[in-house]
Amino acid sequence: MSPDCRIWVGNNSGFSCKSFFESLVGMEGCPNLEPSQFIWKSGVPYRIKVFAWLVFHGNLNTCDLVPRRNSHLALSPSCCVMCKEEGVTLDHLMLHCKVARGLWPKVLTEAGFLWAFPAN
Repeated sequence: MSPDCRIWVGNNSGFSCKSFFESLVGMEGCPNLEPSQFIWKSGVPYRIKVFAWLVFHGNLNTCDLVPRRNSHLALSPSCCVMCKEEGVTLDHLMLHCKVARGLWPKVLTEAGFLWAFPAN
């Protein structure tokens, strides 16, 4: 017997987030997964919709993004003001910050989502 292995049949070029999303959208009975539909037609306040839209498109003004857009601007501090650790990127702010990791389960539970976050 050969050992089990993971394969991705959704795309000939291999697994990617894009190929995964495309396979979900193509499934019969799958709800509309268009981000614009999900964000703009949700029942949350408008400013949260704008925030979610900026996050989805990677346009939230974080300390790493502003200097790339405007080289004459430098934001301070270079560490996260919530957890006092590494530099502030969108990934850190939304996923890896200790404060965000403690907040997301509460927000998602309140919204009725079941979600499991990895331990690290």
